[in-house]
Amino acid sequence: MASLSDIAEAAGMSVGFFREAGIMDVLRKARDGKWAPDRVAQEIRNSDWYQSTAESERQNLLLKHQDPAEFQARRESVRAEVFRVSRETGLGWGIEDGALHKAADMALLNNWSETQIRNHLAGLGSVEQRMKKGKALTGDAGAAEAMVRQLSQDFGIDISDSFRRTMVSNMAHGKWDENYARNYFAGKARNKYRALADDIDRGMTVREAAEPYTNAMAQLLEINPAEADLNDPLIKKAITSRDGLMDMQEFETRVRNDERWMRTKNAQDDFMSAGREILQLFGQIA
Repeated sequence: MASLSDIAEAAGMSVGFFREAGIMDVLRKARDGKWAPDRVAQEIRNSDWYQSTAESERQNLLLKHQDPAEFQARRESVRAEVFRVSRETGLGWGIEDGALHKAADMALLNNWSETQIRNHLAGLGSVEQRMKKGKALTGDAGAAEAMVRQLSQDFGIDISDSFRRTMVSNMAHGKWDENYARNYFAGKARNKYRALADDIDRGMTVREAAEPYTNAMAQLLEINPAEADLNDPLIKKAITSRDGLMDMQEFETRVRNDERWMRTKNAQDDFMSAGREILQLFGQIA
């Protein structure tokens, strides 16, 4: 009687393949019934394992036992890809190497795309948990966090820490993109800064639309324009009035009445000039 190994090899497979697929009963029946190789192949196709297993997984399992060296080369390649995605997206935080290796094996057997790898890693690690613990994000997750903070500043819209974490996580996982985030902030800003709604609809950020005010404030207070915060009471008052944008002359007057202006060289020069005019008026100086 032919051995199980002989029957498996005649069918172009190995005993290991039948064992790992859980269809050793097919091999035993083939031995007992003295099946020809084509009958063995047909019975494999009729098995529950074959019917319930994806083509890519079947082919990879077959390759694993027919050409172990080629299978291992592919395995290492997919592992490298999983580790790359984990590193570059920042989704692998807190995931042990063993879990990443297991994820790579699943990716290989199921022929996963990068998006599918991302989604799987998202279920293993947690961008939100890392943010809660105050840990720095890296890769795409870090870029997403920086982008959300910048959009929040540029549109003058504050969001809760909880929603910030959700937004960053969804962007890192590929569920939301930059356009989605930008449209979210633009929509909120359109309602908050109604006098700038047309500018926002044209694709401008609130910071860009409010530049005449931030630049004037920066010049008068002798600060960098980037330091002129949209949530500064003076700026906020100028661009959120129900009656429209504040007149620039009125805005500059309000800035000069702010205590911060009193500490500037502009203010000191104005005071000295005013004092000189008074002395001249009373004939104290020429």
